[in-house]
Amino acid sequence: MTRPEEQSAPSDAGLAGTLASYRTGEDISEDEAITLAKAELAAARDKRARVVGEAIHSAEMEGLTVSEAAVSDSAAYVAGEIDSSDLIARARARYHLD
Repeated sequence: MTRPEEQSAPSDAGLAGTLASYRTGEDISEDEAITLAKAELAAARDKRARVVGEAIHSAEMEGLTVSEAAVSDSAAYVAGEIDSSDLIARARARYHLD
């Protein structure tokens, strides 16, 4: 038996078709637009998580320690609560660079 969220989850092919329709100016349903927006938000979140993970790994490979405040700010960035400008501003303020 499948769970309800599995039944309604669109396939990658379905999302690709919806995206193609949207990009060519074809009408898409409200449900398709919401699904597409959710997929785009998830992809953006995944990219932010990957970039933050790579940055932390790079710092640690150089022998640096990433502060709890930086990790907390990075988590807020990954969650989409702040944007990259806010993340940079917080880091600059933390180290009195402004």
